[in-house]
Amino acid sequence: MHLSFEQKEEIIDSHEQLLKYDISNGRINYKYNGRVIIKELNRKTGNGYICGKFLEENKYDVNSRGWINIKHFNRIQLTDLLEEVMISFLIYL
Repeated sequence: MHLSFEQKEEIIDSHEQLLKYDISNGRINYKYNGRVIIKELNRKTGNGYICGKFLEENKYDVNSRGWINIKHFNRIQLTDLLEEVMISFLIYL
């Protein structure tokens, strides 16, 4: 089952290392170690993007700019991706 905005927000907010801030049109970004790690999380649609450009494995659909669309992710997928991305940020930055 796909997650609502509120469910995604709850999962992401459980990571205290992430700094949450509002951007335009009611969307939310999150920073990790001073860099945007999640962008454009939309309150209306639940759509958003997680930075995947530092991931070593190619098991996610990463767009040409290095972002992964999380609109249709379930709880396990989102949790796993977020953990992998945070580790990749520590390794490559």
